[in-house]
Amino acid sequence: MKYKISLFLFLLLFLSEVLVAQAPKVLFIGNSYTEVNNLPNLIKSVANSVGESIEFSSNTPGGCTFQQHCNNQSMDLICQGGWDYVVLQEQSQYPSFPITQVQNEVFPFAARLNDSIEKYNPCAETIFYMTWGRENGDPQWAPISTYEGMDDSLYRRYMIMAEDNDALVAPVGRVWRHIRENYPQIQLYSGDGSHPSYIGSYAAACTFYTIIFENDPTQITFTGSAHPEQAEIIRNVVKQVVYDSLANWFVGAYNPNVDFTYTEDENHHYHFQNLSRYCEDYYWDFGDGNSSMEENPEYFYSNSGSYLVRLIGEKCGLSDTKEITIDATSSIQENAEMNFSIYPNPTNNILHINFRDKNIQRVTCKIYGLDGKLVQVSEWNQNSKSISIENLPQGVYQVVLLLDEQTTISERIIKR
Repeated sequence: MKYKISLFLFLLLFLSEVLVAQAPKVLFIGNSYTEVNNLPNLIKSVANSVGESIEFSSNTPGGCTFQQHCNNQSMDLICQGGWDYVVLQEQSQYPSFPITQVQNEVFPFAARLNDSIEKYNPCAETIFYMTWGRENGDPQWAPISTYEGMDDSLYRRYMIMAEDNDALVAPVGRVWRHIRENYPQIQLYSGDGSHPSYIGSYAAACTFYTIIFENDPTQITFTGSAHPEQAEIIRNVVKQVVYDSLANWFVGAYNPNVDFTYTEDENHHYHFQNLSRYCEDYYWDFGDGNSSMEENPEYFYSNSGSYLVRLIGEKCGLSDTKEITIDATSSIQENAEMNFSIYPNPTNNILHINFRDKNIQRVTCKIYGLDGKLVQVSEWNQNSKSISIENLPQGVYQVVLLLDEQTTISERIIKR
């Protein structure tokens, strides 16, 4: 059993190292805000400067909406699978529009894209690319007619999409907001007051690098054609807004999170309730040399004692662990004191169970394998009974008898 546990942990460690060693594959789905200045390649250059890299593909036709992406090449790219991250960027104005319009024209298609990402890329994470308010707002609707009004609306809507779809956020809009308020000399916009300048795209690239790799952006050495002093300001802002508060952007929120509890309905018979989130596979170590890979196992301890129960949850090479110590203090009575007999033992197909005590009103017999799994249940209302175990395979079993719902006795048998 120790060998099995060690092998399991070794495989988890090996898989994690393989995943870290490979450059993440990133699919960018968006429009001109992603295409201008070749943002995906900027992110790659930023990552290369600190010894990391990405592989990427993109579909970014100008002005394209989530709804349009649901019916173009983007779906083919999603469905081909193999992506580690898929970046979703909506048309620059749509998420800031009145909420009823967004609920009809944005949110459903964000969910449709994310559902396809999860279906065809079970280990991928969706990243919503939070964009920014236009330099002077959008005059067509009063609440977004200023930069601040439009930017606040975009922030709220992208956060809703991330929460609703268990996704990450690349908060480029929040980084721009901090720069605009504290470093107005940096011109983030191109001449149209909407698309990013080179330094604006550089800020986006540093933001994505920080979200994907969870690394300190001040270590980035690539500046491209950005002024070095402005590039340094950008990296420090990204550290403050993004890296120092990764949890705000849901980084790590969907990693395996293991939790469990248990109940005891009879002496040493435990029901384990798995409360874990974001796990696909489970490994239980019951602390007595036995284990299970069931999600919610039942287990019987044949000997009294203190046992450290460990649950490991795993998904896509990531794992989490929780341990609880169980005090299985024995109250099992000696068979001789109960004037109890079970025979023949070993047996082939039939077990005879007798009690000399004629006052026993109800007997519940549960038979467990040595792995703790319940394999057979019988009940009767007299002091003797013959039960068939012909359907059980050969092996050693634990017979647990509950007498009048008060006293439990137990004995091991051998099925030949």
